[in-house]
Amino acid sequence: MSRKDSDELLRSLRAKGVSARLVSTLAAETVRENVRSLHREGAIDDGLYKEWIRRYVEHPLPRDYRKAKSVLVYSWPSPPKQVRFDWNGKGLDLLVPPTYHDYWESMSTVRRLVREVAGADCYISKAVLPLKLLSVMSGIARYGRNNISYVETDGSFRIQMGSAGSGP
Repeated sequence: MSRKDSDELLRSLRAKGVSARLVSTLAAETVRENVRSLHREGAIDDGLYKEWIRRYVEHPLPRDYRKAKSVLVYSWPSPPKQVRFDWNGKGLDLLVPPTYHDYWESMSTVRRLVREVAGADCYISKAVLPLKLLSVMSGIARYGRNNISYVETDGSFRIQMGSAGSGP
């Protein structure tokens, strides 16, 4: 994807309310290695690493990812949804975070937008990477209290995703 196409893609996504940055695949791999290194040094609890983190930093990358030149890290606005549970004869209203109701719809919408700008020959694959860390590293998000990441203009109710891709 040319610089002009990249700029157009980011402008188009911004117009749809998507905060996005392109990160080199080398930078993304550096983030993966940094997390693995923290685990080896004992800075990350082994149980936490095995249960929640390992899948983002140790899994083999898809074969097509090797052709990718960049990772599109993006954050999609997604407010919580209110759901009502009936429990012991009483109604209980709760807010459900966006990761439980909007993830796949958001991803397919952004993929469609990427294809519109980059063309059908652009390879797009879900990036299984430490996206919260990449979002902060790329400048989309910041860390707040309790290690919750947020986008300055929208808060923390956003879905952070990434796609690896390469142009034609």
